[in-house]
Amino acid sequence: VPYYRRLMVAGGLQSSDIQSAADLRKLPVLMKDSIRAHWHELRAENIPDKDTFIAETGGTTGEPMRIAKVLYSEAWANMCYERGLSWGGVAPGMKHIELWGGAMGCAKQTWRQQCASLLAGRRRLLAYDLGQDNVHTYIDVIRRFQSPFIVGYASSMYLLARMLLERREQLPVQAVFTTAE
Repeated sequence: VPYYRRLMVAGGLQSSDIQSAADLRKLPVLMKDSIRAHWHELRAENIPDKDTFIAETGGTTGEPMRIAKVLYSEAWANMCYERGLSWGGVAPGMKHIELWGGAMGCAKQTWRQQCASLLAGRRRLLAYDLGQDNVHTYIDVIRRFQSPFIVGYASSMYLLARMLLERREQLPVQAVFTTAE
């Protein structure tokens, strides 16, 4: 990884100086500003471009970050995510609501993403658009979709639960899965 190679040379370190997890403290802490500025240097040179793709984070903590991902590791991560949901009762293709994305930087889904979500049994509601003025719409969509499961940002799930309590309403769900944050 060119970025770390440069830092190690500047710090007088050689690869042989890193022998265990305890040695990692010899390297400078990687900060978000550095990732944004040097993302292209944070790619391993031994992974061909054809095996990677460029993704952006949602930007929910401020500004989105551009990162390179390896195709097979992304497939592995998606399978682990699906396996985790299955442990809670959500089989592949089973209906579930996703409460994430929205005004904080995660754009609305493209028509292709909407089609993929529909085929996978997902219905996305934008987490950061949820508020007192439209909670009734969210509740209505969740009820009409008849999904026994909701997956969403922890803070958004908390907000929805709090608004449901204030309205003295309940949703007919079996399980809620929090993610991110």
